[in-house]
Amino acid sequence: MKKRILSAGALVVVVVTLGIVGFQQYQDWSMKNAVHERYFQYWHAYESVFSNSSTDPNILENYARGNYLRKVISGAKESRKNNNLSLGNIGHSDVHITALGDYATVQDCINFKDWRLTDLAGKPVEGQLIHSQAQLYEVPLNRIDGQWYVMQPNEIGTC
Repeated sequence: MKKRILSAGALVVVVVTLGIVGFQQYQDWSMKNAVHERYFQYWHAYESVFSNSSTDPNILENYARGNYLRKVISGAKESRKNNNLSLGNIGHSDVHITALGDYATVQDCINFKDWRLTDLAGKPVEGQLIHSQAQLYEVPLNRIDGQWYVMQPNEIGTC
């Protein structure tokens, strides 16, 4: 029986390759963890802006960018002008994250059924759309100057 012995050079190639693969897996995990953390920081700020009239809507600039950011801030200001607040919780489940370079996507089953638009006395505003079923969203995030920002979420179905 012939025995094969790896040369020192071949062994170095194998070790370096395994090291790169391991580092890449660590980077992917680290990046996904950063995206996950930032994504939920955004939702915490979103809930705070819409449920607490003393929270400055511009705080969302720390977590979102683009036309979506302008639309959300405008919606918060309009809600306050009409003396409305949102109460309850926004539920999240079945969150999946893909990330590559400076771009990431979060797929999230978002449940708004316990999130209600109310007047300042806590009475529900008439005519509001209430989702009875959770909605599946695809939410892109871009890394800008080392920080992740939510872009335009897209509703892609129910879950």
